[in-house]
Amino acid sequence: RCEEIIRASDRVDALSIGGEDYAAELGAPADAGAAAIAHLRYTAVTVATAYGIAAIDTPHTNVKDEAGLRAEAVFARAIGFSGKYAIHPSQVAVVNDAFTPSRDEIAQARRIVDAAAVAAKSRRGSVALDGRMIDAPIVDRARRLLALADAIAAPAPVKRGR
Repeated sequence: RCEEIIRASDRVDALSIGGEDYAAELGAPADAGAAAIAHLRYTAVTVATAYGIAAIDTPHTNVKDEAGLRAEAVFARAIGFSGKYAIHPSQVAVVNDAFTPSRDEIAQARRIVDAAAVAAKSRRGSVALDGRMIDAPIVDRARRLLALADAIAAPAPVKRGR
């Protein structure tokens, strides 16, 4: 019912999943982990993207399992999640690292945007870069990555008390 949830209010900014709740409701064993919630993850990302809102992945409940958290966060980013819940301060850096574009990703995104700009001047809708076709969806993804990198690099606004 992801769409129903999103349409319930114009104030919905993100869609998140409760992986443990979902797996428990399914009666999945505690060690089933990602397999039990795979369908939910893909559904949430797909619907959130269709509605133009963020998708936030379920928390990794073993706060001592940094390697598992990192793998889960990298996977969540790879399938389209915008972030992942952290339930312990020790998880914040790992999650931030997984969702922050690397220097190589930023450099490649800049090359893509630059190549697209050159192609646009020649009225071409696509261009080859390093043997790979670059067209509108790839350029859009590169621009979004650069916007994210810029937002992360920008100083956080100072919050004032009441």
